[in-house]
Amino acid sequence: MTLPVPDFIIKLQHALTFPLPGIEAHKEMVPVGRVAYEQLQNQIEEYRKGAVLIHLCFDNDEWKVIFIQRSTYDGVHSAQMAFPGGKYDDSDGTFQNTAMREAYEEVQLHAHQINFIGALSVLHIPVSRFTVYPFVSWQHGMPNLVPDVNEVTSIHILPLADFYNDNNRIETEVILQQGVKKNVQAFNIQNNIIWGATAMIMHEFVTIVKGLKVQ
Repeated sequence: MTLPVPDFIIKLQHALTFPLPGIEAHKEMVPVGRVAYEQLQNQIEEYRKGAVLIHLCFDNDEWKVIFIQRSTYDGVHSAQMAFPGGKYDDSDGTFQNTAMREAYEEVQLHAHQINFIGALSVLHIPVSRFTVYPFVSWQHGMPNLVPDVNEVTSIHILPLADFYNDNNRIETEVILQQGVKKNVQAFNIQNNIIWGATAMIMHEFVTIVKGLKVQ
């Protein structure tokens, strides 16, 4: 039996067809010292392209979002909390396909579980020279996820409602490569610190959801 599409998803899909908060929402979670948007215009054509998936799960009358903690590696996003996603491949054909492929490769989220409802604003990441295309999808119930041991340390399925709570917005210090310390705006959700590009994308999404007045 096919379950009905929740009212929340219908309203969210409709909202994603309108102009998005974009840069104004991103700026609230921008790390200190990040290159200003106005200075990126001459660089972004050279950036690599990628996509991420904001995947919503409806379980026990609660909406939850899938995050991963990336493995430790020699790179600027080492060990960070993130959405499933990665680099565009020519065989993908579209950025939406990139998000779907990467979600399967990283956490074994299957294509039949992914119901796309729209996209968020494109985000440029100067530190890794990536342009990221975020997509939003959903499913009934909880998927049985398995992390790719080479790329993912752990999987975290976090309540969407926790992101509405201003007490979960913090300024904190993170340690980057070579022990460099940086003050950042972040979400602290169940002791998971989400900052940088992921926090910027998530803040735009939360801004849109709050506007629906359906939580």
